[in-house]
Amino acid sequence: MVAPIKLDRTSIDRNPHAVWNAFVEIAHSPPDDLDAVPRVAHHAFRYLGEVNNDGHLQYTENRGT
Repeated sequence: MVAPIKLDRTSIDRNPHAVWNAFVEIAHSPPDDLDAVPRVAHHAFRYLGEVNNDGHLQYTENRGT
């Protein structure tokens, strides 16, 4: 399992990109290593990236669905 990412208000105030960076770390983790909620975020991020790149049809063709 991926270690939980802990953010506190102080670290977020010091680095406004901390929340996004934590999300990207989740998105680049192997999905089988994630619990249910972060796994949904992982798949949503991957889907959005591929759709923005090639479109929904290309995404489904790449996945064989």
